[in-house]
Amino acid sequence: MAMNPELQLHHGSMAEYIGRARSQDDAMRRAHRCIETVQASTRLAAGPALISS
Repeated sequence: MAMNPELQLHHGSMAEYIGRARSQDDAMRRAHRCIETVQASTRLAAGPALISS
């Protein structure tokens, strides 16, 4: 399955961000931030109905 080009750009950016970690703990923190960012973006994209949840 082909990935949406916009998602590919974000995926690459997040992978680079995590790759710049200086330790395993830093990588875990960075990965968690990426997950939180995707979750927040998904809620915003879904519209007002999910923002309050």
